[in-house]
Amino acid sequence: MICYEKRSVVNHHVLTATANITVSEALSLMSYNHSNYLFIVTQNQTNTTSAGKLIGVFTLRDLVRLAANKIDLNSVTLYDVMSLKLVTITETESQDVFTALIKFRDHNICHLPVIDNEGDLIGVITPEGIREIIQPLDLLRQKRVSEIMSPDVICASLHTSILELTQVMAQRQVSCVVIVEERQLQVQDKVAYIPLGIVTEQDIIEFCNQKLDLANTKASSIVLSTLVLKVKYFDSMWTANQLMQKRQVQHLVVTDDNNCLVGVITQTQILEAMNCVELLQTLETLQDIVEEQTSELKQLNEQLQREVNHRKLYEAKLRSSEEQMRALFEAMSDIILTIDINDSKVGTVQILPTYYGYEEQVKIDLASETVECFYQQQTAPLWLEKVTEALRKQQVVNFDYSLHDNNSEKWFSANISPIAENKVLWVARDISKHKFLEVALQISETQERQKAQQLEVALRELKRAEVKLILDEKMASLGRMVGGIAHEINNPNNFIYANIQPANEYSQQLLNLVNLYQHHYPQPVSEITQQQAAIDLEYISQDFPKLLGSIQEGAERIRKIVKLLQAFSSTDSPKYKKINIHESLDSAIQLLQHRLKGQSHRPAIQIIKEYKLKTSVECYPGQITQVFISIIANAIDAIEESIKNSNKYSYAYIRIFTQVVNSNAVITISNNGATIKPEIIAKIFDPFFTTKAPGQGTGLGLSICYKIISETHRGQISCHSFENQHTEFVISLPTQHLM
Repeated sequence: MICYEKRSVVNHHVLTATANITVSEALSLMSYNHSNYLFIVTQNQTNTTSAGKLIGVFTLRDLVRLAANKIDLNSVTLYDVMSLKLVTITETESQDVFTALIKFRDHNICHLPVIDNEGDLIGVITPEGIREIIQPLDLLRQKRVSEIMSPDVICASLHTSILELTQVMAQRQVSCVVIVEERQLQVQDKVAYIPLGIVTEQDIIEFCNQKLDLANTKASSIVLSTLVLKVKYFDSMWTANQLMQKRQVQHLVVTDDNNCLVGVITQTQILEAMNCVELLQTLETLQDIVEEQTSELKQLNEQLQREVNHRKLYEAKLRSSEEQMRALFEAMSDIILTIDINDSKVGTVQILPTYYGYEEQVKIDLASETVECFYQQQTAPLWLEKVTEALRKQQVVNFDYSLHDNNSEKWFSANISPIAENKVLWVARDISKHKFLEVALQISETQERQKAQQLEVALRELKRAEVKLILDEKMASLGRMVGGIAHEINNPNNFIYANIQPANEYSQQLLNLVNLYQHHYPQPVSEITQQQAAIDLEYISQDFPKLLGSIQEGAERIRKIVKLLQAFSSTDSPKYKKINIHESLDSAIQLLQHRLKGQSHRPAIQIIKEYKLKTSVECYPGQITQVFISIIANAIDAIEESIKNSNKYSYAYIRIFTQVVNSNAVITISNNGATIKPEIIAKIFDPFFTTKAPGQGTGLGLSICYKIISETHRGQISCHSFENQHTEFVISLPTQHLM
């Protein structure tokens, strides 16, 4: 017999999305993955084995409802329409197929999300998955379709529009509608329905995905081109199940001998029929287990009876040596009591005579106070619980307690040992000195721990101050260096730029003079003729103005770069400014243009700009530009590393997307270079942390970015890497300066 509960029916490849996408986007996602559900989760940034916290679900039934109400799928998000009433199953429960089947039946659902102890989504159970585990048995060959089919079928004519079909499905809460043609039966004088096709929830998602006009599209234009799958009412369940598996469908039309509609059969109904068979097999297994455990229980009872007989012998021996034990007790320095329990209550408490090591009065007071504790309202329940525990477990139970004597506190450790069926021996030893030392040690440890925490805080602050000094010095040095370089480049470039126009005028004058000579002296001496041919005077006359134009264009580009360098070097501006973020991004791209061009070992890196931010941002312009330069430079490094490792790369890109989210400017910079492992992302903004080879990076670039965004501008910066897809940095900046 196969134990299905040991097989896993959980599909860990679950289709998920966040709640902020539109229904139209969700529709495309479901259609592409051939799925009739979409789980809505929060984004998971820590746990890589789960999809995230499950907050809702969007199903084909929800889509049918929206289509029936003529709602624009591009105008609403999943958050507006998703279902919040979730039926889930834990990972432990999912190991039992029958638990999942009961939930499918009780809640009339077609998908069951599996969550872990923290509520994170880790998989899904579907009827298809269960059917793959529980294969049809030979008994299904004897069960007929007519025994489990649904005779109540929602029908519609060929002239019904798809919109009307969706409205009927939404109103009647059904998953399919059968398209029929009426036929008059002459024998019975009744109206029969001939099935022509069937429209399911999965068909509705395809119609919406194809952007069909549901109101003006008739059922005839859809179902007549598709063969309707039918079974006879007298066919076996085995035949229906094989047809559904072969054609990958969830609904079959049931007809009689005259090809007239008599019902429909679904995948869920087949599962319920199979479940009955499995319950019979499970019942047989349980009966075998009960018989086996009954036999084991008899053996245990016999063994227990033997142990009881042995215990009685031991009790007799104990009674014979009671006098010896009493003498032993009197020689001990502990407090010794015997306690009888009657009907879950303390009966008698007897003090055995021992030498306590105290003054006589102190000895009497401590012994009396110990006995009184068994009857006092505050202590009696706890003390009775300890005694009962020792009797129940039939083993020694340790219990620490304190007694007060002359405004002083004394601590005792009691060992409670069962000596009879309802009687225990209470042996208490003075541990006051040990307890006081333990308390003093705890106080000392607490003080040392506080000192260690203070030192740790001081060390952390010291490291923060050290990093800040390093970053500030790096920024100041970089600003001075960039400013100096810009100044040194600008001086000779100004000289070149200022002399281009006079040079252009002089060249034109000289060329005009040459043209006059050629006009008035068309037949120069042979020496001049030879020189003209040697230097190709005609080519020089045409190319020299172009050469001067190229020089002017290069000088203009140098001026733009110098201007960008001067703006970048002014990072110590003490004032916030309103800037266009897109101009800052373009400046960073311009400064890194030389690295974006195609190289001998790789193609050019394309910059994809999706600028949707239409508001200015108050910030320190130079610092923000520095952040963009650092992140884009890291993206270029990642792409080059990926090309180096794979030795093949057809298309490299950096995508920059801007938008406004909750009054914040959000800039997303992504690339299709090397992905980053989760353990590296957790430390990527730490100072001096780098994955580059020695000499290729200091580990301060992204740390500086984090400091500029989070501390200086009160914003947020995060990194996300999706394996075999892309890596992105997300920057969120307040559009207005936060004091």
